[in-house]
Amino acid sequence: MLEVESRFVNAFASLLTIASSWRAPKTSTSAPATLVEARDYLHDHLVRDVSLAELAQIAGLSKFHLLRVFRERFGLTPHAYQLQQRILRAKQLLRVLPIADAAAQCGFADQSHLHRVFRSLVGTTPGSYSQQFRSRPA
Repeated sequence: MLEVESRFVNAFASLLTIASSWRAPKTSTSAPATLVEARDYLHDHLVRDVSLAELAQIAGLSKFHLLRVFRERFGLTPHAYQLQQRILRAKQLLRVLPIADAAAQCGFADQSHLHRVFRSLVGTTPGSYSQQFRSRPA
């Protein structure tokens, strides 16, 4: 849900940029504090799909402006940031839990979803990663 909205808003913002040379000035001094609130909300609601509208309301910004300043501040869109945080949590859980349980506790739809995202961001599969931490028989 967040990914689809983010892609739509990014595409729309790109069209607006191409169609117009006007850009709004960066004068908001409250953006950094509200962005931290939005980021913290993503951390607190890691396992649930948070909508862009929900984050924008928390930050007190439009969806377009939130996407723009969130990426400027944290280097990722809110959806990419949420996926990154889910993977970091999954890496911790994969040390002690089966892959399916780690996937469920990190907000992934299923083990396959975790596998796809994990492999694209980490470069290895969750199974290979978790085997590094399993005790080997003597």
